[in-house]
Amino acid sequence: MATVRHSAAAHPHPATAAITFVADPGAHRPDSAGKFHGDRDVPYLPTDQHVVNKMLEMAKVTKGDYLFDLGCGDGRIVITAAKLGARALGIDIDLERLRECHHNLRNTELKNLIEFRRQSFFDIDLRPATVVALYLLPAINRRLRPKLLWELRPGTRIIANQFEIADWLPDEKIDFKHRPVMLWIVPAWVEGNYRCFFQTPAGRFHGQLTLRRQFQFLRGELRIGRKIYPLTGRVRGTHVRLDLPPGLPHHLPQKLTAQATPRHLTRGGAEHPERSIIWAAIRQ
Repeated sequence: MATVRHSAAAHPHPATAAITFVADPGAHRPDSAGKFHGDRDVPYLPTDQHVVNKMLEMAKVTKGDYLFDLGCGDGRIVITAAKLGARALGIDIDLERLRECHHNLRNTELKNLIEFRRQSFFDIDLRPATVVALYLLPAINRRLRPKLLWELRPGTRIIANQFEIADWLPDEKIDFKHRPVMLWIVPAWVEGNYRCFFQTPAGRFHGQLTLRRQFQFLRGELRIGRKIYPLTGRVRGTHVRLDLPPGLPHHLPQKLTAQATPRHLTRGGAEHPERSIIWAAIRQ
């Protein structure tokens, strides 16, 4: 994939969506027939439309979403997302593919929801996205993984056709039309040490919580008084679930849930409503 060095002015067509061209001296190389092609890390292979529909269904794309398609090809994922009411941005380095996007968009009424950019998706700012679509080779997904985890907000959905993201297990995976379709929910950064406060039928007490995170999976310890209890858990976006061993003091249940913010675990409760448990944690 070519490296983007500086941005040229956008050239929106008056009758279609904006196509932003990003200048890269290394990408302006014609082939032997004189045709222009950008440097692609991924061969172009379009996603079947019924698979596109299933991907967007799994990601629950709606009117309030902003979908980024990294390596958008002919724009079919972007256009389908816009038909669901979402704003959508397609990124590709290949000018021929972007011309195809332009052509496919002409006869739609979706131009105000869609933008295409000629740019390396390694250089795009992913922070505005609520959904990211991938149909990229495993080696590219591996290179993208740190960027996805660092830039995307907790709760952002990543949907992929065919190829996984190395070592990061999907939160959901189905076999559709003889191919895997996968969904990841970007997990909150909950790793660290916390001071916990519990309100139980036995009264109020506090403890110390330590969490270690690997992708969406948690391990750690809860210290209450002099005793330490190992735990496991999982993060799905900002939703945290902790699984504790039996025999906990103060009527604590074995499953606790909470919502993660940058400094707190809040609105904590138990998965057993009959045991009125409220808890919260403050990062130290």
